Amino acid sequence: MATAGCPCQSLQPAVVRANRWVTECLLSVVFAIGAVTFAATAQDSPPADGGDAVETVSWDLSDPVNHAESREFFAGLWAAEDAGLPAPDFEFTNTPPGLMLSMLIPEFEVFTELYAHRLQLDFDAGERYLVTNLIADDAEVRTEFRSFVLTGKLAPRPEVDSEAHLAHYALSIDAITVQERATVVSVHAVGGLIESQGMSVNVATDAETGTSPVPDQSTPAAEETRCRLRWLAEWSRLKCMYNALYERDKKWPAPDFDCDDFADAMLRYLLRHLEGWNGKIGVILWRCSDGTSNGHAVPVLIDPEGRYWWIEPRSGTVYGPFATASAALASIRAENDAAQHCRSTDLDELRELGPWNLSGWYGEQDPWHQSVRQRNRFCAKLAACCRDYVSLEDNHCPPPPGVPSGPLSNCHIGDYFPLDLPPTLPPLPATDWPPPCSPPAR
Repeated sequence: MATAGCPCQSLQPAVVRANRWVTECLLSVVFAIGAVTFAATAQDSPPADGGDAVETVSWDLSDPVNHAESREFFAGLWAAEDAGLPAPDFEFTNTPPGLMLSMLIPEFEVFTELYAHRLQLDFDAGERYLVTNLIADDAEVRTEFRSFVLTGKLAPRPEVDSEAHLAHYALSIDAITVQERATVVSVHAVGGLIESQGMSVNVATDAETGTSPVPDQSTPAAEETRCRLRWLAEWSRLKCMYNALYERDKKWPAPDFDCDDFADAMLRYLLRHLEGWNGKIGVILWRCSDGTSNGHAVPVLIDPEGRYWWIEPRSGTVYGPFATASAALASIRAENDAAQHCRSTDLDELRELGPWNLSGWYGEQDPWHQSVRQRNRFCAKLAACCRDYVSLEDNHCPPPPGVPSGPLSNCHIGDYFPLDLPPTLPPLPATDWPPPCSPPAR
């Protein structure tokens, strides 16, 4: 099969004949039916309340205001990116979702179907390569994706990628006949190609979602590790700070403090107290049959034996150990109630922890520590929790050696920052922070 960038002449004869046969077949169907318009039918089962584990703000994909504003937002963002300019300020009418990327889940799902032959989606089969990676790496696909987002039109060309061309035809046939895999607003024949408008991949039903994987069999060593993680999560004070600190702003790009910021802050705190461990940000995204979408981020830890653990910052609950990354991600999905009643996507992933966290990732704001306002808020909440918050000790999980304990212990804002701060970040003079929030002399 031809790959992206190969000229049409280089296609094998069998592939050319297949393209011609499918083209003629589908064109005859479209000409017979005419410009057909279809509407997706929403199911009656809205997602359950997300509870403590999920941010409650979902993005209504079907809201015309949301749809228009998200397109205006990404059009401005991408235009500035291409011109090498700062992104323009933008204020949404409704509160954006936990992760801005979830505004584009339907479009990403369509492109995952079209370009499945160029992706590697299995966590346990080596390094993953998602459609977001392909869009970032391939200029042709990136242009096609942005046009699809902004106009709804899609017509992959065989001379660019024959398999994507055929996959679009197959989805178009399905959408104008049985609608098992896809729906469209309309399909037209344009210059020998089929152009779809508003294509979407169908949302899975509740029955198709999985259950939470069971962690590896517990051992005394695993229980000791779990206790250590529970105490560290408690003494990060993020559970204490959560309700007062959580903030999701309608203005962009002003840094707010939401799930990815909590994941980033907790992970940096934990890794300072866990020698030999690694960590990543676990990201899950989903969309629901009621037309909403959302995303969530949590800290994921990898112990020296290569096992995976994750912690929900809002509750301090520790999950694990899991033998594989895919099992850890499946657990994150299952423990977030909304994801159990909606469709999780192939975009779920573990992202490396860097100085800028998820900043710039399809519209994600700069991390909290880039904002003087958010740093002041964090310091004030941390100081209050360090004075007043007392961790709950029980007989089943005594504090292990080396875990900070006691009021006012280890409450330094610098413990939640990157080790190597970007040069654009203002310094942290101790006089700027009320005790016990001051960074220690190091």
